[in-house]
Amino acid sequence: MVEQSASGTFDLGVTERDGVVIVSVFGEVDLVTSHRLAATAIPAAVDAEAGLIIDATEVTFLSSSGLSVLLQAIGAVPAGARSAIVSTHPSVRRVITVSGLDTTIVTTPDVESALRAVRNPR
Repeated sequence: MVEQSASGTFDLGVTERDGVVIVSVFGEVDLVTSHRLAATAIPAAVDAEAGLIIDATEVTFLSSSGLSVLLQAIGAVPAGARSAIVSTHPSVRRVITVSGLDTTIVTTPDVESALRAVRNPR
């Protein structure tokens, strides 16, 4: 279901690839839409025994409430499983960098790189 954020649209979906859970997020993640991201991403993370990828390639805005949800989802991943965030939009990458999230989780420009990182630890 496409939802309207404060200034744009938002949608998300969950898929699995080789056992790795991929949460794909589209649009703007703000105070209005972050609750829906939480309701989907956190339960998906709990079940991500083989790893979790947050695909934010199509995210154009990430607020502090959205960042908080990402942190909660990453924290919910089972022990021993790895996580990665895929992001290409400059403003979203800036939030990830400024927050320091990029120092605690692998960030990649595409899903294929994220899959490799989640499956094969450095």
